[in-house]
Amino acid sequence: MAKLLRFPGVTVTPAPAPTPETELLALQKTCLEVELATARMRHQTMLVGFAWHSFRRVVFWFGLLWILFSIMPAKAEPSSSRSYYDKGGSFAGSTITRGNSTNAYDKSGHLSGTVIRNSNGTSSFYDGRGHFTGSSVNTTQPR
Repeated sequence: MAKLLRFPGVTVTPAPAPTPETELLALQKTCLEVELATARMRHQTMLVGFAWHSFRRVVFWFGLLWILFSIMPAKAEPSSSRSYYDKGGSFAGSTITRGNSTNAYDKSGHLSGTVIRNSNGTSSFYDGRGHFTGSSVNTTQPR
């Protein structure tokens, strides 16, 4: 037992013995603390569940929008077509330009070649079967 310091003029009175009422109040306090802790845990669990549900909903809608935009047809680039005629005025063939490539077709509609303009200023030529046949460099002077 620890040593107690005695101060002059102070009398030490022992703590009163617990009565049934104080024990009952202490037990009720403990029960309320347990109920409060349980309610806080339920609330935290509910918040986590709500956050997870909201996250799943956002992921679902982003996924749905991604699928819709990926299967929607892209904005078509304008294409131009040109027809060619021989000296007698008969149809000789045509070219169709889409973006940076031009396809040439003969009078029967078969692909006879393709020209692709590259970003470095060169043009690559391919035959009707897709084999590379050559390239050229843009020789026009910039203004």
